[in-house]
Amino acid sequence: MAGKPRYTQKQIETALVNMSGNVSAAARSLGFQRHHLHAIIAKTEKLQQVVHDARQSMCDTAESALNRAVLNGEAWAVCFTLKTQAKDRVYVE
Repeated sequence: MAGKPRYTQKQIETALVNMSGNVSAAARSLGFQRHHLHAIIAKTEKLQQVVHDARQSMCDTAESALNRAVLNGEAWAVCFTLKTQAKDRVYVE
């Protein structure tokens, strides 16, 4: 009987980083069901930290893209930034 493929924690970490913390995508790349990978992550503090760090890195990338859009004068980005970051200056909807 063929068993399920087994992966090392390092291979799981790599999949999570490569998929920017997207557990569903990492599970697919490893041949796991999403709920199975969630269970593995829930049992391992290191993997929880890897998911958190990968998601934070993606947020940093998105924030950098938003900053570039503001500096380029893109109206949607300026508006979004003022509505979310300048509420103390009465830029609210």
